[in-house]
Amino acid sequence: MKPRPEGKTTIPSRLGVLRVLAFLALAVPVALLAAYALSSHRFHQREAEGQVVRTLDLLHEHGTKVFDTYEILLAYADELVRGLDDDQLREREAEISGRLQRFKQSLPQIQNVWIIGSTGFAVASTQVVPVPRDLNVSDREYFRALRDGETDLVISDVINGRVRPETRFFQFARRRSPRADGGFAGIVAVSVQPSYFVEYYGKTPASGLTTASLVRDDAYLLARFPALNPSATRRVSDGSAFRERTAEAPERGLYVGRSLQGGTALLLAYRRLPSHPVYVVTGLDMAIVRARWLQSLILPALLAVPTALALFGLVWVAIRQARGLEGAVAELTAERVLREAAEEERRQVQRLQAQRQRQEALGQLAGGIAHDINNVMQAVGTGAALIRRRASDAAAVENLARMIEASAERGGSVTRRLLAFARRGELRAEAVDPEGVLREIHEVLAHSLDPAIRMEVRAEAPASRVFVDRGQLETVLLNLATNARDAMPSGGRLTLFLEAREIGPEDAAEGLPTGRYVALGVSDTGAGMDAETLARASDPFFTTKEIGKGTGLGLAIARSFAEQSGGQLCLSSRRGEGTVAEILLPVAEGRAPPATVQPAPAGPRRRILLVDDEDLVRATIARGLEEYGHAVLPAADAEAALVLLGAGAEVEVLVTDLAMPRMNGLDLIAAARVQRPGLPAVLVTGNAVLDEARTGGLPPGPFLVLRKPFGIAALAQGIGEVAPPPSVLAER
Repeated sequence: MKPRPEGKTTIPSRLGVLRVLAFLALAVPVALLAAYALSSHRFHQREAEGQVVRTLDLLHEHGTKVFDTYEILLAYADELVRGLDDDQLREREAEISGRLQRFKQSLPQIQNVWIIGSTGFAVASTQVVPVPRDLNVSDREYFRALRDGETDLVISDVINGRVRPETRFFQFARRRSPRADGGFAGIVAVSVQPSYFVEYYGKTPASGLTTASLVRDDAYLLARFPALNPSATRRVSDGSAFRERTAEAPERGLYVGRSLQGGTALLLAYRRLPSHPVYVVTGLDMAIVRARWLQSLILPALLAVPTALALFGLVWVAIRQARGLEGAVAELTAERVLREAAEEERRQVQRLQAQRQRQEALGQLAGGIAHDINNVMQAVGTGAALIRRRASDAAAVENLARMIEASAERGGSVTRRLLAFARRGELRAEAVDPEGVLREIHEVLAHSLDPAIRMEVRAEAPASRVFVDRGQLETVLLNLATNARDAMPSGGRLTLFLEAREIGPEDAAEGLPTGRYVALGVSDTGAGMDAETLARASDPFFTTKEIGKGTGLGLAIARSFAEQSGGQLCLSSRRGEGTVAEILLPVAEGRAPPATVQPAPAGPRRRILLVDDEDLVRATIARGLEEYGHAVLPAADAEAALVLLGAGAEVEVLVTDLAMPRMNGLDLIAAARVQRPGLPAVLVTGNAVLDEARTGGLPPGPFLVLRKPFGIAALAQGIGEVAPPPSVLAER
């Protein structure tokens, strides 16, 4: 056999190795570039979604505050003209327009505030004074919808003005409070310029965003950046897709679709404003996302292609370049992982911090409440024990009983403050002792302030009363005290004060009539405010606190409360010298007479069916009613009460608790009136405010709601109201 020449077997093998290496030199960079492209595409998609959502949340917060401001302004305007007919409004047009104008001055987005009468004629405006007498908007769709009762709130289409046709705006309108006879009184409306939102969206730090819009839930464009051509349609061209998305996820969502004006593919995010049929929509052109992604591939491609060509000729260079590229990819991946881990750690720290703050606040609240409840229970328990030991001493028993009644009233005050804190209590204006309120606030704060803060009460006013909503007054004073506490992180002195003031003609207290006033307020020795901050301190949504620690509404609410109560909020402060916040309130003429204990009248009055599932409560109420001479038939639940009525029991008045198992008090009253039409009824409850829709569906008959805790005298009085004696009925 002929021997093979030397090298015949080695050369092909080397070529094969080179071919493999050359293939790998091309394949590996291409594969790495493709992997990088896929990873980069996902990264830029997530970045785009994050950019759109972050901007959406920013614009949503702005929109929420702006629309809440419209609500506050409408409520103020409605309260300002409540009870006035059109003629009275025209007589006071200048005054009303001036007060509305002062409120509107700090709100650049509002073009005008309108007061419209029941027939559609404008009676007051902040834009034109006096309003033309022939200006009528009864043909406007928003007026007809409110007049006909189709809705309580209307956000209209963008329309041209009639006084100034060159202006364009949409109306944010609500019905005015009804007339005394219950009839339609007209509407209050805020004219909003879409250009305000367009300018704000244009200034928003959201570089690269294609569009930002304010869209009504029926796919109507209220405002859009970039600005629409005035002649362009304001209906969303892709409205069906938008409505389908919002129907599936009504609150917020993210999807890829066409622009709201059609054509361009966008990454769209939307979020609904709370309590309003309006969405904020932001969008980013998908072409921009793709361009960013492709741009991110230019440098890797410029590196990979020449490298692959070089590796094709020089294998050893290709191997080194491949290792370097792998190292670069690994480094980029590790950097991204570290960045994501750091971000997750930061979010976790924020969640833990927020949780600790909530726990601390709840602990302080629970401690203060527990202290008050323990005091009440201590007084009640001690008084009951002393009554048992001194049962034969009538005078001592009477004094101890009064002490227990006072403690029960104090416990009721604690529950009322809790309900007010939870926004479940009713708001009622009454003659209030300001010094008593101040001392109650002192008791609440005494268990929750930092020990480094010294608190004192200074009451230098003679005994007097003010006619206000007690719950609102307590809330405002607590807010002022909280602001004072936050201004002294390192400790200081917090003073709750009450002073008498006399406002005369020579005083410069703007807007306050002459007379006697009391000043209720809080002073602190904190950092204070400069003149610029002090001038804006009571503006809605203005706050100097960190994000998440203040809404900017505390002082605005205090100012609104003071003005609605016939008074004024006064602030004084200097940098480094602390702050004084006080509320001037007019003194109520006359004083409430001291409470007297009415003796239980002798002789039976009414035959009462008493229903309560708590044995102790039922027994004590029954005993109290018997002391007033009533004949009481007790029942442990609604079913037992209906059995007694079905058996023919003589009942003149039904007294029932609301919350009972299986059948509540309202259902019992309805069932009882089927058997006994027109049966007088007293419903007692201790927590929720009853919805008128629930009580309005009862069969006809005398009806009264009594809030727990109550005295037996109050219950006896209520029974007398729903079932008066025959002599009273004859007088009626």
